[in-house]
Amino acid sequence: MATYYLYDVGNGLELSSRRFRGTAAQIRQIAHELSDDIYKAYTGKSGVANSKIAFCMKSGGATELCVMDYDGENVKKLTFDRSLVQFPDWSPDGKKISYVSYAKNNHDLFTYYLDSNKRERVCYYAGINSMPAWSPAGDKLAMVLTKDGNAEVYVLDMMSKKLSRLTYNTCNDISPSWSPDGNRLVFSSDRWGQPQVYVMNSDGTNQRRLTYEGSYNDTAAWSPDGEWIAYVSVSGYRNDIYIIRPDGRDMTKLTKGPRVNESPSWAPDSRHLTFCSDRDGSKNIYVMDIDGTDERKVSKFQGINTLPAWSP
Repeated sequence: MATYYLYDVGNGLELSSRRFRGTAAQIRQIAHELSDDIYKAYTGKSGVANSKIAFCMKSGGATELCVMDYDGENVKKLTFDRSLVQFPDWSPDGKKISYVSYAKNNHDLFTYYLDSNKRERVCYYAGINSMPAWSPAGDKLAMVLTKDGNAEVYVLDMMSKKLSRLTYNTCNDISPSWSPDGNRLVFSSDRWGQPQVYVMNSDGTNQRRLTYEGSYNDTAAWSPDGEWIAYVSVSGYRNDIYIIRPDGRDMTKLTKGPRVNESPSWAPDSRHLTFCSDRDGSKNIYVMDIDGTDERKVSKFQGINTLPAWSP
């Protein structure tokens, strides 16, 4: 059992208190809930101590889907395909993870159900079925397909199973990510040569270019509060994480580590990001604050850990 009391020392008023009960095996979960309670009482915003990070762990020749606590503890392997797994993305209710697997000898989209430990093969057209992105309402899944030739952005209605194509050109359109209101998507396109970040309406209309600096910009991710878009920009032999406003203002470089910094994903509080970096000699998962400070490695597995996705 654990009990906390939070006081404003200036006026002596009690701001919050709560008693937690549980077993010794639940001590970490209790500590995380306590931390989030205090954070919300103090700031009025939800904390992230009870959140998870999905990622891809490579061991030997296989890459598997895994989840861990936000601080890197309690790693759990979800798939055992001895194949290639990529691009995990959480459903907004935190109960499902969609991802790409080569288990059926094709780049297919699967959804893993965390409550039942079962999975569903969602999209398996000939060619590449990749980069799933759940809509904020959980009713649609954006994705990248090559079934009609080059890579284009599509949206699958999860109830009707109706598939809609959003982009139409002879170049590659990839890496979709939804705005928190579900009205827009950010994506990457090489329609003007090297990939740049674009924004469009959720029906594919009003496509406009967002980034103009950097020769190669990709894997954009919209923050849950809608204020920022994080993305990777390549310059020479370096990959760095940047953020930019949805209207193109305030572009800011966040990472300063050597060479590869990639795959940004937002925490549910929009104040932290997780990303992948090779700064210690092998690709691992890191977390940082929104201003690029307090970078810290969270993945514990001594191997290759990539493509992090922070849970709701």
